[in-house]
Amino acid sequence: MKRLFLFIQILCLSALSDGIIYSQEAGLKPGSIFREYSYNKMISPYVGERAWKDSFFVDLEVDDLQNAIEAEIALKYWGGHSGTSDQTFRVNGSGKFDFPQPETPGNPYCYYRTFLGNPPVKVPVEILHEGLNRFTFFCGPQVCYNFNWPHYWIYSFTVRIYYDNSKDCVRGEIKKARETDTAFNLVGFSTEADDPEMVESVEYIGYYEDYDLDGDGNPAGWQYIINNGQWERIIGKQYLPPYYSSWNNFWIPQQSGDIRIIAKINSVNGLSYLTQALEYKGLVQKGSVIKMYNTKRLDENFAVRVGKRKECIIPVNDDLSDAISAYIILSAWSAESDDGKIHGMGINGKMLAECPGKLHDWAFLKIPVPMEWLKTGDNTFFIYSETAGHAFEVNYPGPSILVRFKGSMTDPEN
Repeated sequence: MKRLFLFIQILCLSALSDGIIYSQEAGLKPGSIFREYSYNKMISPYVGERAWKDSFFVDLEVDDLQNAIEAEIALKYWGGHSGTSDQTFRVNGSGKFDFPQPETPGNPYCYYRTFLGNPPVKVPVEILHEGLNRFTFFCGPQVCYNFNWPHYWIYSFTVRIYYDNSKDCVRGEIKKARETDTAFNLVGFSTEADDPEMVESVEYIGYYEDYDLDGDGNPAGWQYIINNGQWERIIGKQYLPPYYSSWNNFWIPQQSGDIRIIAKINSVNGLSYLTQALEYKGLVQKGSVIKMYNTKRLDENFAVRVGKRKECIIPVNDDLSDAISAYIILSAWSAESDDGKIHGMGINGKMLAECPGKLHDWAFLKIPVPMEWLKTGDNTFFIYSETAGHAFEVNYPGPSILVRFKGSMTDPEN
């Protein structure tokens, strides 16, 4: 039986040597134990027009594979120049793995996108080994909107190794500060750790509906990003028992599904443990209701420079007479101009902001909108730029509008 199992393993590993491998099952697993290794230097070897390479590599040390059972790679990357293809990577001698891509109507390479370490790419743990591991990244030609400069950036990447339950780390349980089936603004929780002296920190991550950062068409998911090995856009992080934290969900949209909260207990030995999840049946915000309205369709190559303007439609299918306030939110790249010229965005013919983001970098924009500028029905979002420098890029799936309405829904326990 052992020989048969070894033979099957060899067959599986040999299948990794050719072709692209697609990952379907990756992400946070409550009750799991893992360790992360991060490469935190910008990887951007493509310099100058037509001076691109078809591959490049970096090495990262992994020093603990004892009792390892699974592995994932979390990539934070900018999709780069429009149409840049073959965004894949290889680990040691494995076959190629696809970068995660959004669920676009057509080829995702023809849309702007920035991925932020969530979701990760599942890889067989057998392709890793203790010591230096080589990560080779590939880049192909521009397959659409070609101007002979295929190019992308990797900000950082993180290798996550999962272990079996024999691994020595702090475990624990997340607790509700007050027993309720409804989440409300500043709802609180704490964590009981079995060895507090060995706890470095406790982080809280939520599963709920929010802006669709990964563009998979599903607003529900574990809401976090990984930036240079650090977990960000999470609910909170605490360092001292009982690790009490509260969730500021003042601008989180109303939920159609259950909400889950887990605690990530980080041990001083570098291992992390994910608790089982707390569950809430819904979200109730005091005296108001938040609704999110999404772009109907974002075109390919949605970026502007040198006098160009692009538009998309955001339908609002509600009466706005009870609306109190609103924001436009979106994922953007290089939303500041190189030369200080107009590089702006707006709604229904009104300019909302000029240079609202970062130069040559990703930003999540949250721009207030005067209520009188919005209307029931189709709202036209636009970007416009006069710069001769880098274009203002809007990442898939495009902008959304958050609207706060007056409402009678209140926390039933207050």
